[in-house]
Amino acid sequence: MKIRIILPYEDAYKAEYYATTEKEVDFKNDLELASKVTVCFAASELKKYIKMALESADISFYNKVNEDFYIKLTVLDVKCTEDDYKLIPLENGIEIIGSGRSGVLYGTYEFLKLQGYRWFAPGDKGEIVPVGLKTLILPEKEMTFSPDMKDGRGFDLEGTLPESDLLWYWMARNRFNYGVARTDYTALQRKLCIKFKHGGHILTGIVNPNRVLPNGKTLWEEHPEWYGKVEDRVTTPDNALHCQLCLSNDELNNFIADDIIEKLRKDWPEADKIDIWGLDIWNNICCCEKCKALGNGSDQALHMLSKIRDRLNETDLKYIKIGTLAYDGTATMMPPEKPIPQNLIDAGDYITLYPITRCYRHFIDTDGCQENERYYKAIEGWNAMTPAMPIMIGEYYNVSRFNELPVLFNKTIDHDIKFYYNAGARGMTYMHLPTVEFAMRSVTQLLYAELCWNVNADKDAILADYYEKSYEKYAPQMRKVYELLEEAWRDMSHLRIWGRQDKFNSILGQMYRWDGGIPKNPIKLYDHFKDYEDVVARCKASVDMMNEAIAIIEKIRKEILYFGYNGVLATSDAVNPEQIAKDNKNNGYEYKIAEDLRFLIIGRDTMQLTGELMEYYDALYNSKPRDGILERIEKTYNALESYYVPTKIDHRTFGLYMPDGLEKTQLRSVVKRCFYMRDKI
Repeated sequence: MKIRIILPYEDAYKAEYYATTEKEVDFKNDLELASKVTVCFAASELKKYIKMALESADISFYNKVNEDFYIKLTVLDVKCTEDDYKLIPLENGIEIIGSGRSGVLYGTYEFLKLQGYRWFAPGDKGEIVPVGLKTLILPEKEMTFSPDMKDGRGFDLEGTLPESDLLWYWMARNRFNYGVARTDYTALQRKLCIKFKHGGHILTGIVNPNRVLPNGKTLWEEHPEWYGKVEDRVTTPDNALHCQLCLSNDELNNFIADDIIEKLRKDWPEADKIDIWGLDIWNNICCCEKCKALGNGSDQALHMLSKIRDRLNETDLKYIKIGTLAYDGTATMMPPEKPIPQNLIDAGDYITLYPITRCYRHFIDTDGCQENERYYKAIEGWNAMTPAMPIMIGEYYNVSRFNELPVLFNKTIDHDIKFYYNAGARGMTYMHLPTVEFAMRSVTQLLYAELCWNVNADKDAILADYYEKSYEKYAPQMRKVYELLEEAWRDMSHLRIWGRQDKFNSILGQMYRWDGGIPKNPIKLYDHFKDYEDVVARCKASVDMMNEAIAIIEKIRKEILYFGYNGVLATSDAVNPEQIAKDNKNNGYEYKIAEDLRFLIIGRDTMQLTGELMEYYDALYNSKPRDGILERIEKTYNALESYYVPTKIDHRTFGLYMPDGLEKTQLRSVVKRCFYMRDKI
């Protein structure tokens, strides 16, 4: 089959060359060349993937059509930053039209998805290649695509490692466009139409009381008045950051603005957006009279942001969007009491709402759910401001105390994202993209990608396609595994999520304050558990569900081992890393199922240890028999310590380390205190 890929360039035949020249392009200023490089890359992707499924295809690049089948790539406006695209079937081909270069790139992947390609995870193991394709599949009629979350679809990435280029390719193939610039891959990221945000909780470093100024004095020595005032407390360098800053002080705000401008010039030259968040202290706002006059915590944060915006507007960096956050830890969850400063509205600056202690057993807009009701009212409140700032949502699909655990959101994610959109959100991010080994969490990334693009996408159809393409003939069994796993972790928030003793706090968080002896205080269960026995019973039921899921996978694995040999391990004269990688790729769903099993084991063991500790706490607090409980805890403790879990990024170490299962539970110290105190009870 002869195929022409038609490009709008006289030297279209050089497409594969231009596709690799991103390091030579100024993506901010040379928009013609930037567009050409991205479109040529899209053309090279078409050739690469079509050849995988149609080995006999004869593919070439031209700028004119002839009698051959053709795929025409068209950019309507090289200056356009919108992601819209169309697929238009023609008499002897198809035209992929993008409003801008990103639209052409996403349209290319849309066309490849029609052929059966999927990218469920970065790299070969997450790539699904159609088998038995005889000819290219065209849409029956014109198809138009436009993202619902038009202000950004991506991730808050943890750590500062230069992730493999496979991550950025995977993001583009799933129409993600929001991340962090990485020095080694900035040009590649730009080619793939990824936009960059930096910042976060940066004030802690900028206003560190011990920061030494050019005059040799510390910031505290020079400006003690910059630190927030708390009633009945003397502020010192040691506690200065235990309260939000005195944000009515515009000398302070100008200092912060100048520091951020310097970072933009030296450290973040590629930034499109900057997050400027308050101190993550879950504590006081300044109570001085000037700060009180500004309004609540959100009013104070917006005042600071407004002053930073004024400073940016005096520079050549005024195009950069800046944002604050609605978040419990910075006293900014609830909307401001006063109008949002007009300069922030004029600049298109934004707010990101992070519902950190939300419940995942219920939809985000569930009335009567103690945590979620507060959050959905906050979202609606921010959107009701007149005028309102653009709203983004920061979710928590892989963070905090269930980071890297096998938790799923299939029952809630579509409803929640649709609610966020209807409540005014036009962008999404989440903490944090898994470091390695997505395993069954691939389905979370898939649903997140598809629903950010189209909040009304058919979740059931997406899931059916995922199971069938990921597990082939084992799709029904693996669907059951996923359903069991999701139900097993529905109480994840109340069992494990971050919180504070004086606010919402999970069972795990409260166990941290237990010395292992006879408890002096009860563990607060809030509104999702009846009593301690209910917690223990649910943990045991969750362990049973995960054991059932493990049994299903073990049966599949045995069948594959006994009857699934397909020649991929044929003998050869040499074994090298490339050959091993090829063999592993050919293992297909066998590798994925084994990966899923490993995550199920850490999930089950974590839940088991949680339930056993709750049972022990109940026995001590309520003077119940405790015979054998510590022995069971010891057995689970030792099992968890006997294996590693996936590699973790940690900015506090040299970058990567591999925690054992026990560390992942975050319960090591609790268990050790219990054994230390066992003879003192």
